[in-house]
Amino acid sequence: DGSAYEGAAYTIKTSTSSSLFYVGGDRVNAGPEATKDISIDEVAIYNYYGHFGRAEARQRYAWRHVEDTSRMDWERRAASSSVPFWPMIGTGRDERPWVNRLEVYGRTSASFGRMCREMRRFADEKGLRRIQLGPVNEWGEGSYIEPCVEFGFGMFDAVRDAFCEKPAAGWPANVVPSDLGLGPYDC
Repeated sequence: DGSAYEGAAYTIKTSTSSSLFYVGGDRVNAGPEATKDISIDEVAIYNYYGHFGRAEARQRYAWRHVEDTSRMDWERRAASSSVPFWPMIGTGRDERPWVNRLEVYGRTSASFGRMCREMRRFADEKGLRRIQLGPVNEWGEGSYIEPCVEFGFGMFDAVRDAFCEKPAAGWPANVVPSDLGLGPYDC
């Protein structure tokens, strides 16, 4: 039909090199029936900021809905995929800087930490050795975990605390340029 999906399918089937291709949106979200006509080895999503109908408004809703439904999304996608699924820990969504279309508000380091720990449990239960985390620095989409004024190192700390074993001597100190007498820097 000339769609991007057809083009991606053609590229996948005719490629002789090992490559990563994006087959996106509704086609992947619809489950295995929607992708049975193309050759794919694994399924992943770019970001999760859904709410399974729990939010009253579609354009602005609380992060707690994302936190409360992430596990449901992982379970649904894993159960409906005919190939391995890489579950995603979403990192937020606020499109106001670009298109003023969607705002998911109320994300905190603590709530993100709960999602990370839930993902760790999910991965352990399913025997998964790979997960996705991100986007890490999509500032214009409100999807970021890099250290910043809003959260400090809290988001990185949440990932580390959920997925890494704490050394006997403790974690190294989080340091920013001002701690070393450097900066401020112009942006």
